[in-house]
Amino acid sequence: MKYKIINTIHNQHRDMLKQLMGKKLKTINGEEPGEFSFAITLETSDLYLTLKNEPSLDDDDDEYPQIVLEIDQTNIDNNISKRTVEKEIKNIVIVRNKVAWKSSSDEWEVVSDIGIKLILEEEEFLFLMIDSLAGFIKVIHSKGKIRLTECDIVEYWEFKTEVIESFELEEITSI
Repeated sequence: MKYKIINTIHNQHRDMLKQLMGKKLKTINGEEPGEFSFAITLETSDLYLTLKNEPSLDDDDDEYPQIVLEIDQTNIDNNISKRTVEKEIKNIVIVRNKVAWKSSSDEWEVVSDIGIKLILEEEEFLFLMIDSLAGFIKVIHSKGKIRLTECDIVEYWEFKTEVIESFELEEITSI
């Protein structure tokens, strides 16, 4: 059987991301300490945008990471980790992965938005949706540019396949 899985961010969620452009990011709040979290809340002066990874069931009866965003005007103060940023958001990038693999007589072609990257003054944050039942989000921070490698992609899809036939990594900047 041939499976074509398309799991991209919904238009209304893109519109929510657009509301962050040019604003000063005050804090990044996570529900768990360390590099993994169940939800990330981005705080500006007038907006709280929460990123979640809510796995969705697809035609192959497997779950795939799904980026979900929620807006609130006030923060629900249940966050465990809080990082003060106080820098302007220069750009927002959606990280899209196109990947294919085979197993026995089955084939998969997957197009999936796997992360959101915030480009600030002199630093970047990547919120990578991890393929897990729990819906983890991995937070990657760098004072320079963040670039995912082939090893990162192989590691990302290791729960689905041991051998990736092809992959393409795309950064969508025109949200």
